[in-house]
Amino acid sequence: MMRQLTLTAFTIIALCLNLVACSSKPYVDYDTSFAFAQASKFYVIPTEIANEPLMGPRVAAAINAELTAKGLTAATSRQAADIAITYNISAEEKPNNSRVSIGMGTGSYGGGGGASVGGSVSRPVGGDMLLYNTVQVDMFPADSDRLIWRSSDSFEVKGADAEKKAEAVNKIVTRILADFPPQP
Repeated sequence: MMRQLTLTAFTIIALCLNLVACSSKPYVDYDTSFAFAQASKFYVIPTEIANEPLMGPRVAAAINAELTAKGLTAATSRQAADIAITYNISAEEKPNNSRVSIGMGTGSYGGGGGASVGGSVSRPVGGDMLLYNTVQVDMFPADSDRLIWRSSDSFEVKGADAEKKAEAVNKIVTRILADFPPQP
């Protein structure tokens, strides 16, 4: 009984550690000399994404929603803003490392000897390649092109459902802007 409890506890801990290891934080870098606390208005520069024309407006809307929720005000032009924001989306195929293995075997153990035969087949789950989109958000003083803040993160594109893509964009932009404005 005790051995079974120990094995169960070990399995649960291993699964939790695996989940923690799989989650990562977005890449964030910023100019420590910029007074982010003084910025109250932002302007998202409309960007056309050639390979994903419907994703651009989704990213812009998500940035607007996140920064407005943080208390900043959307400006109607770059000239009326404190911070100008651009964004980019890139797509990349990565190998699918999720696999299912099926093993078969037979054997005998006994009085005069033993024999065994085994085999294994491994196939990727969901195909050989996965599609990932990377969203990058850059910020500049509205009156300059000097980069003051950059963050990026990636998400797996699952299916072609527009609602799922919009939900994924909202989640990734929330993650990207989670630590904005940076605390001194």
